[in-house]
Amino acid sequence: MVREMVTTISVSEEVKKELAKLKIELGYPSMDSLIKDAILEMRNRKFEDASRLFREKLKEKGLTIGDVQREGAQIRKEVYRERFKK
Repeated sequence: MVREMVTTISVSEEVKKELAKLKIELGYPSMDSLIKDAILEMRNRKFEDASRLFREKLKEKGLTIGDVQREGAQIRKEVYRERFKK
């Protein structure tokens, strides 16, 4: 059986209390699972922010995702021709 290594982290007493409160309120079995979900949530937010910015830039340029897909397909064809059909 492989045992996962554990460590400690330093947080203020206030943060410790907030984490403990959230753990209980949200029904997490451990601090580890609460923190893992918090990390996942932050990553999701970062991805959603990038996605929102991408959509805004497309709109500013008057483009759609279909336009980007078509352009990408055209570029891939050109690269293929240059590399493999000499």
